[in-house]
Amino acid sequence: MAETKALVYCGGGGIGDSLMASLVARALKQHYAGVDALTLPGHAAALQRVPDFDNVLVDDGRPEAALADEVKQHSYDAAVVTWATPRTARVPQLAKIPVRAGQSRRLYSFRFTHRVNVRSEDGDVTTHWSQILLDYARAIGCDTDRPFPAFVPNAGDEREAQSLLNELGVSRYAILHAANAAAT
Repeated sequence: MAETKALVYCGGGGIGDSLMASLVARALKQHYAGVDALTLPGHAAALQRVPDFDNVLVDDGRPEAALADEVKQHSYDAAVVTWATPRTARVPQLAKIPVRAGQSRRLYSFRFTHRVNVRSEDGDVTTHWSQILLDYARAIGCDTDRPFPAFVPNAGDEREAQSLLNELGVSRYAILHAANAAAT
């Protein structure tokens, strides 16, 4: 694995999309010594608590060339774009990352060296989104047998949560997650 590095560009969608994209990072860890995230400012703090990412960069909206220059300094060997837009397709290309996996069937898909058909666009309504995202990693020879996101709150997070619970007078609570379970 030497000093190979990969980038997961999860620069779109909601926070859940970025957290699910961390599965791609786990898969990339099979072949790359380091895996970083490039994400939106509002998602950075959450992704810093994902153990599958070594570093979190922020796409703060600056011009694409400037962002690409920053990304280029990290010398990534591969990039996986989990939320394709013209910007997220251009930045890895401008950064001269040699292997770039992203969504097919878009006007800008030519910027990816590995184009992935998104199963749900073909009518698949049963495959869990975790597996659809892992198709990007599989396109460049990576996979994981643990398709579940990991999020590790730090001590400060726990103190903040306890303080909020105390302030609200809450001693018992339940957390409901209204989503499909990740398939194994």
